[in-house]
Amino acid sequence: MFMLLLYRYITAYVKFRGMGGFPERFLNLCARSGIEIWDPRISDGVLYGCMRAADYKKCRKNAKKAGMRLKLQKKRGLIFVVNRYKKRYGLLAGGAAFFALLFFLSGFVWNVNIVGAGSLDNNRILSALKNAGVYEGCRRDNIDQKDARLKLLMELPELSWAAINIENSIVTVDCRQTTQPPASTENYEPCNIVAAKDGRIVSIKTYEGTTAVRVGEAVTKGQLLVSGTVDLTNGSTLFKHARSEIYAEITRTLDVFVPFVQTAEFTDEKPIHRRVLSLFGLEIPLFLGEIKQPYTSEKSIWQPEIGGVRLPLKITTAAFYKIHSNSFTIDKQTALAQAQQQMDALCSEQLGNTLLEKGPADIQTTEKGVKYIQQFICKENIAKEEKILINP
Repeated sequence: MFMLLLYRYITAYVKFRGMGGFPERFLNLCARSGIEIWDPRISDGVLYGCMRAADYKKCRKNAKKAGMRLKLQKKRGLIFVVNRYKKRYGLLAGGAAFFALLFFLSGFVWNVNIVGAGSLDNNRILSALKNAGVYEGCRRDNIDQKDARLKLLMELPELSWAAINIENSIVTVDCRQTTQPPASTENYEPCNIVAAKDGRIVSIKTYEGTTAVRVGEAVTKGQLLVSGTVDLTNGSTLFKHARSEIYAEITRTLDVFVPFVQTAEFTDEKPIHRRVLSLFGLEIPLFLGEIKQPYTSEKSIWQPEIGGVRLPLKITTAAFYKIHSNSFTIDKQTALAQAQQQMDALCSEQLGNTLLEKGPADIQTTEKGVKYIQQFICKENIAKEEKILINP
């Protein structure tokens, strides 16, 4: 339907009305003459309809035979629009310049689309493509697809396959990420298990090697726990990769410091906007000056689309919120409450599920603030692998 309307608009048509006579006879005569009339309707004895502009003069004979008088109502079509503005040379020159510019810009790459990259960052692929000569704003004729493909695969070893397809002003890069085999966790290098920390052993699970300690025994950092050396009955020695899980109760000490003089930061509610226009990869700042104060920022990108195709034009807007600081003083009780909160958070972050028991807290008050020190009893795996040095 749309194509039919477009065809009629390009070829031009008119709307008319016919009064008096016999409308049915007029329609029959036009049909015999090969004159097409669409949307015909009769209201109060008056015939309304549309026909091609070139047929309007031809049908006057048919109207006279049917005893009707035709009157033109409206003209529709491209030729009538051109005739209306044919003396406006500036408009004609502007239209010609627009189509010339459009033709010139069609020789450049407007969009670079990445397909099938998997978990690989698209920005890395775009950067590698730019090094290979494929980027938004480059000339299509300057792209060597085979050479760019090889350079892309060489720069990104994570890719196992890639194809660069050019359609009009759009470049589509179809790529596949390399599937790496899972790394082997097996290690057969001879080693002993030693204590990573001081503590008292509470459980032992030995999978390979000879256990050298018992549950309930206190050990020090670096002490041998499981030996990877096995003496055989024939007098020879066998070296193994010792594997074991040895949990011990250890003492951990954490400390936090809360100053009496503190600084609070806040940002302005109203941001300062800075915009940058990007045209075919060329960035044009739309502002003057710079922001020197500390700030936080947020970015947004506006890029128009026509028919699902992104135009090679985008405006990046950065909203800068200035950061201000304000100093204030707290008392000892408030500082102590903050120190307890920070200690609880630090304990949860660093000790987690290993915590068994909390020890007493040591609170030290100075002129500058409050220092909060506390000991904890934790249960941790203290098994640490240590390579066996074999003398040749």
